Amino acid sequence: MKNISTKSWTKIIGVLIILFFLVYPFFQNLVEANDDKLLEDAIETKGVIVKIHTPKVIHGSYYGVFSYSVNNKNYSFEERGDFSLLNLKDTVLIRYSKKDHSVARVTDKYYLEKYKHLKR
Repeated sequence: MKNISTKSWTKIIGVLIILFFLVYPFFQNLVEANDDKLLEDAIETKGVIVKIHTPKVIHGSYYGVFSYSVNNKNYSFEERGDFSLLNLKDTVLIRYSKKDHSVARVTDKYYLEKYKHLKR
């Protein structure tokens, strides 16, 4: 069996990295489309923000982590967006799928009375 040179390994790894960046967005879109389909038939409830991530670098992502309960079972999800005006443990309005309770989205982040003035 022939040994593969370092130069060849570098090329192989480079091709794999490029393939990853080409294929990953495709699968990400499939997951989001499936979630959107599941949320067509959804139930509204209250959720609580448990983490607010504000990026420390220019190109970082804003997101929040939310938890909610369905039939005494706790769920949590992460949603991209700027939630920096909210405080931890604030209540938001969410929708979760009837078919898969773990699929949810925030529908009103200014649900609490103290944030009503921020709605556009």
